[in-house]
Amino acid sequence: MPQMNRALMFQLGIILLIVPVQFFITQRWKPASQSTQQQTVKDIVGKYRYWQNLVLSKATWIRWYDNVRDSLISYKNNVVEQARTYATTSKAAPYEKTALVTLDEAAKKILQRRDSNGNFASSAIARNPRPAHIKFHIGQVIRHREYGYRGVIIGWDATAKAPEQWLRSVHGANKPQLRYQPSYSILVDVRDRPGAQITYIVEDHIVEVMSGHQVSHPEVKDYFNGFNGKEYIAKPWLKKIYPHDQ
Repeated sequence: MPQMNRALMFQLGIILLIVPVQFFITQRWKPASQSTQQQTVKDIVGKYRYWQNLVLSKATWIRWYDNVRDSLISYKNNVVEQARTYATTSKAAPYEKTALVTLDEAAKKILQRRDSNGNFASSAIARNPRPAHIKFHIGQVIRHREYGYRGVIIGWDATAKAPEQWLRSVHGANKPQLRYQPSYSILVDVRDRPGAQITYIVEDHIVEVMSGHQVSHPEVKDYFNGFNGKEYIAKPWLKKIYPHDQ
């Protein structure tokens, strides 16, 4: 079916409107004078043009777009604020010390060496249940989207758990939503970055899973019992924290 442009649609609308208008005028207002009928037609045409300008004008659609955009921004900000409130008032925080008690001394030292307050995915609290939106799991070898380095996941948080100053420094004011993404702690391959680094990155920064690749890092043996040809196998204490990952 050929497309009709706006002018043709307008002309067709006028033609279709003429017949019922004429019938309405001749049947209902037969006693009226010709000048009255002409004025009535002018009024109807004027109202139609007003409606046309109101509905079809560019300014109307711009206003509609602005209203919808503002509503979506407001909704997004509300969702982000709710996530921020949940992340900063989580009822799990008081149980951090209790969770540590359930681990052996070697595991405690490993976690507290990373952060004594449970930041950067070093919390001993079991990730149970595992949120459905978490894409990756411990033991997987990944590559960073921007910097290209490889590393193995040793922990994750459903939303970033780190000091506020660190979050502002890393994510900045332009991308506050990143702090509410799942975040992963990574042992970085020393062949890509020297110095035995551990990074804490958001899910969007993981570009791929590198199945079959082994990572060179002195702390791999602290978290894993071995490599099965696809990914690293977590030690029992790490499986206890992430019971549904492997």
